[in-house]
Amino acid sequence: DMAYRAVHRRIFTGELASGITYSERELAGLAGVTPASLGPAIRKLAEEGLLERDARRGVRLLPISTEEMIDIFEIVIALEPIAVRYLAMQTLRRGELDSLVAAVRQMDAALLTDDRLAWLRADEQFHKQILQLCANRRLAEAISVYSTPLHRFRLHTLGARPLPVASNRAHAAVVDAIRRGDAEAAFSIHYTHLTQSRSLLMALVRDSRGAGH
Repeated sequence: DMAYRAVHRRIFTGELASGITYSERELAGLAGVTPASLGPAIRKLAEEGLLERDARRGVRLLPISTEEMIDIFEIVIALEPIAVRYLAMQTLRRGELDSLVAAVRQMDAALLTDDRLAWLRADEQFHKQILQLCANRRLAEAISVYSTPLHRFRLHTLGARPLPVASNRAHAAVVDAIRRGDAEAAFSIHYTHLTQSRSLLMALVRDSRGAGH
């Protein structure tokens, strides 16, 4: 489990690059674990579609295809606004909404210095808190499966996207709707935000491929 978490974290943060092949010894050194502990971690990560193992060459981190991301976005757009609706309908305990408010404030602070990595970390924390607070655990678990590939894709496009001011406003509006208990407004705002984010990120990928030609 420790080796799995160590490698997973480095994939998540972009420290390990997609499309690169690492020897198992090299991968263990980068992750700070022993080569002997790496086998079960590699098998689990391969089952999750994050890497593939070649007995002769080593371990290759699988790149994220645009087609895969279109599929993932469709699932997240369909499900995560429902989780937001649940939050607006729930009776949240004192302080539970504070985690979402804190994430929005961190995103705002990151934009003041154009620290996009800090913004992305705060944004990821916002979405993570939505799932942690959602009373429908099966729904939250279904969404969380796609968190890592979605994060990797967003990390890949982070430098090319415009400053995400509109994204911060949408997050703040979602929190306000949840605070008011307006479930349909929370759903609608979040659905629109995710749909616009998908369109923006896919356009960035198409533009980068066009520039490459």
